[in-house]
Amino acid sequence: MNKVSNNSLLALKDFFYSEMVSILGEREAELYFERLCQDLLGIDKAQRILSKDIRLSESQILLGLNAIKELKTKRPLAYVLGVQYFYGLPISVKEGVLIPRPETEELVQWVTEEKGVKLKVIDMCSGSGCIGLAIKNQKPSWEVMGYDVSDEALRQSRGNALKLDLACDFLRYDLLDEKSELKLECDIIVGNPPYVLESEKLEMDESVLNFEPTLALFVNDQQPLLFYEKISDFALTHLRREGALFFEINECFGLMTLKMLQAKGFSSIELRKDMQGKDRMIKAIK
Repeated sequence: MNKVSNNSLLALKDFFYSEMVSILGEREAELYFERLCQDLLGIDKAQRILSKDIRLSESQILLGLNAIKELKTKRPLAYVLGVQYFYGLPISVKEGVLIPRPETEELVQWVTEEKGVKLKVIDMCSGSGCIGLAIKNQKPSWEVMGYDVSDEALRQSRGNALKLDLACDFLRYDLLDEKSELKLECDIIVGNPPYVLESEKLEMDESVLNFEPTLALFVNDQQPLLFYEKISDFALTHLRREGALFFEINECFGLMTLKMLQAKGFSSIELRKDMQGKDRMIKAIK
């Protein structure tokens, strides 16, 4: 008999666990199934607690079975569901943008501690738009703009801004194109550019390597700070006096990034660790 033939949520759960526990582990499978219920089937935790015998439609069963099939290929959960929660916001994500990470929320928290009522913020290498949108959501009076070289990333970030009703503009800009110019001034620049070395690919999970965009992840081993140097040079031209530059960084290059910023004339440079105790964020003042 088909394990979900009675169209019950409990039967789908049993089938999910039978297929996924060996891949994910029991705790992770539980978390995945909660997300599947909430974001794919539209059934929240309260409904599941109140009713032990939830019946699903044929379309819900099909969605659940397709999700299991995709997850078994190691496709990331966020892509399967089409959403990743970031700083309290449901950020829509598909292949073509990096999936927002929890540690990046700490960078947003740090940025939003800046004082000022009408600050202008630029989010460089904006991807899904998660950083800029989270900042705008926390600081509605701030003007936030995002820049990225990827047309697909811009399509998704603009869609997120529209869906979340947050007034952020996302525009195309190529940091590596010497001819690209922007005529503007801002108070804060925040960047989470590519920082994973090509040589680190061997240590990475295949769900990342096979599905997430290499453009947003990797940098040549010979130039590990390529994008940080470009954004820093951009900041020297476009940040107002006493403006702040924030980066998420590769934990292996905290000191190197700090010295690079010092050499370019930035001051009050602060290196911070993330929730796992790794050097992950840096702030500098122009």
